Amino acid sequence: MEIYLNKEAGKVYDLFSSLFITLNYDYYLKELEKYYMVEDKKFKNKIKDVRQAIEPDIEKYKCFFKPNPSLFSPFVSLHKMWQCKSIDSYMKYMKTLEEKEIKKELIFQMEYFREPWKEVKDPKKIDQLIEDENKFINFLNKQDFSNEDKWNVLYYIKNINKYKGDFINLIENYKANFELIFQKYQKEIDEFSYYLEKEIDEKGIDMEIPIYKYVDTDTIKTIYILPSLFNEYSISQTVMQNKKESYIILGKSIDKVLFNKYRDDALDRNILVLKNLGDQSKYQFLKLLSEGEKYGQEIADNLGITSATINYHSNNLICANLIDVDRRENKTYFSLNKDTLREMIRFIEKDFDL
Repeated sequence: MEIYLNKEAGKVYDLFSSLFITLNYDYYLKELEKYYMVEDKKFKNKIKDVRQAIEPDIEKYKCFFKPNPSLFSPFVSLHKMWQCKSIDSYMKYMKTLEEKEIKKELIFQMEYFREPWKEVKDPKKIDQLIEDENKFINFLNKQDFSNEDKWNVLYYIKNINKYKGDFINLIENYKANFELIFQKYQKEIDEFSYYLEKEIDEKGIDMEIPIYKYVDTDTIKTIYILPSLFNEYSISQTVMQNKKESYIILGKSIDKVLFNKYRDDALDRNILVLKNLGDQSKYQFLKLLSEGEKYGQEIADNLGITSATINYHSNNLICANLIDVDRRENKTYFSLNKDTLREMIRFIEKDFDL
């Protein structure tokens, strides 16, 4: 079996994934919770950079980059990304997409995020939906979309050239900003790509990231790996059975998901939270802060403790990320970090299957 890696093809993929994740960030965070992961501050900065770049036309981007209907999906092909290996070349490819090809892919992808409908995945049935507007409208009405989304899909299906033109224009407008954002964080993906290249050279299909679990090694002859900076916790695959090829997206932090590193980190982090909550004095400290921000002397007066005791408790609570500190006007203010408590509750619910 042959295995190839190309980070330039991964960069083309990231052009689209950066937009999808930014515009569906809450959806993305819910997916992270499944793996005991918390929001990464460095990744949050990437999302902030992308959002700032698209802010003037953000509503237009939102129209295309929804999970379902995913109007962007007909323009995303891992196979073509690998062939093109550059954003400019891929832009040229998108301009060559034909009307029927776009319609077929859109109908197919409309079913991707829920239970598959076998009838739709039959190519003949898809052709019927393309050719018969009434059948397509009936099919569209069965989809769990808002009326606005249904209207957008119908409008673009009937105006494919405008659909293609509007999407390509949005990507053209974003492209230069994306290049700057990618360059800002490129060291991360370069290091990950170097690691993957070494693994492929030394271990092949038995590399540490267990791609063999996702690939049918009896039928697939060639694997193409696209490393991703933005879809960093993902492993996904597109198979071309007729060519016996597999195209795999590997996010730069996928190892932390596959090897459950985050669960161990989350366990340690939440045990520390629970230890602090189990101390009555610290619990009263936190309960007082649940009423709102307080400065040191206020806490001492309310709880009847000394400044030295406040310093002792606050140091422990800061280490557990249970409180935040703000020094202003010659006073030290303390506030409760409710996100840490919420994370601990979610962790217990998940770990004990409540």
